[in-house]
Amino acid sequence: MSRFAALFAFAVLVFGSLAAEAAPAQRGGPLLRLRQASGFVPRPLAKSLDCRVYADHVAIERNFAGVKVEETRAMTIDTGAIYSLIGEAKKAKLETTRGPVDGPFIAYEGFLILPADGLETVTLSSLNGGTGEMISNPSESAQILKNVLDGLCQ
Repeated sequence: MSRFAALFAFAVLVFGSLAAEAAPAQRGGPLLRLRQASGFVPRPLAKSLDCRVYADHVAIERNFAGVKVEETRAMTIDTGAIYSLIGEAKKAKLETTRGPVDGPFIAYEGFLILPADGLETVTLSSLNGGTGEMISNPSESAQILKNVLDGLCQ
């Protein structure tokens, strides 16, 4: 291999990895998401939350029985650490159990960028009060990411 070819291959490797790290922020997709809904309750008690964590901000939408509130907060987050944790959480075997129905809906999710400009959803935990299905991700990474969401989505 010539020096030029070796240098070119090295440049592609370095700049390609930098572009891959920058891609999620450039594509604008969320890194993490927390969704909650109160389930089957009287209208005065109905409320929901949709919180999305991006590389540079947190977007929170709340709904209180039809009263909508939107909030956006600027912040920075270590996207490399977040993507690493999501990748580790993806490897865990999800555990599914049954719970009560007519209860709340809660979903903690992470997102990985796919090569074809798509997003892969990684379940950190989920409770579907409509069906009673509870999905948990037993990994430490999932718990750390849930803590991040709980902290940022307050």
